[in-house]
Amino acid sequence: MSKSVALALSGGAARGFAHIPICEAFDRCGVRPARIAGTSMGAVIGALHASGMSGKAIREWVVAMFAKRTDVMSRLMRAQRGGGKLFALSFTKSGTLDPKVLLEAFLPDDLPPRIEDLPIPFTAVAVDFLTGEECHFSSGPLITALAASIAVPALIKPVVLDGKVLIDGGAANPMPHDVAGADGNPVVACDVIGLRTPKSGGIPTPTESVYGAAVILMQSVMRAKAAMVPPALLVCPDINRFTLFDFFKAGDVIAAGEDAGREVEAFLRAHAGMVASA
Repeated sequence: MSKSVALALSGGAARGFAHIPICEAFDRCGVRPARIAGTSMGAVIGALHASGMSGKAIREWVVAMFAKRTDVMSRLMRAQRGGGKLFALSFTKSGTLDPKVLLEAFLPDDLPPRIEDLPIPFTAVAVDFLTGEECHFSSGPLITALAASIAVPALIKPVVLDGKVLIDGGAANPMPHDVAGADGNPVVACDVIGLRTPKSGGIPTPTESVYGAAVILMQSVMRAKAAMVPPALLVCPDINRFTLFDFFKAGDVIAAGEDAGREVEAFLRAHAGMVASA
């Protein structure tokens, strides 16, 4: 049997919504990814697709979820009242948001509780802060894996698990195409980390400098990994005009991924002979 195609989705916070047209392209071609690997928001979108949600259903869910600021705040308040502690008391100790409570407030209620229960093989990538080593979650509690993968330092609390202090996988593997292709399948990889132009158009502000430096580092890591094991196709949606926090521009961010989605569709159709749909 010919090999199927794996899918790798990068981190990028709100920019990660541009991954959705990539999932839709797989759907249009009738191709079920051999494995989906994701980092941070890429892990969240990847887990939804691995759960059996179509790209169209993910699009509708995201747009509805972030249509109104009041609805978002209501969800956060319900999560807080529901026994979870969403906001940490100290900004200096471990961040401000509890990732598990955050995910439980926004993810669909019918997601399988464990990764191995997902219809499509899935891996979420995090990093052990104490050792710098990548941690790949291909089994175990899904919420825990996603919480670790989205734990952006200084914004979201790390996840402590089995003696490890887990943070956002972008610190070591922002676009885990090597993880997606570990079984030898060709990989379609989507990079939504991008770059960011200072609003002033000139010297960046201190905040822009910190964010921009982190993005440059992640891009350097991705280029190095891609040079060693190139993905079969790398697409980069035009998302530079959006920030990490443009969640309320979800529809626009998704639209920015449409061209990349068409590129993926063309690739899958052109290589239909090597694709084995499940």
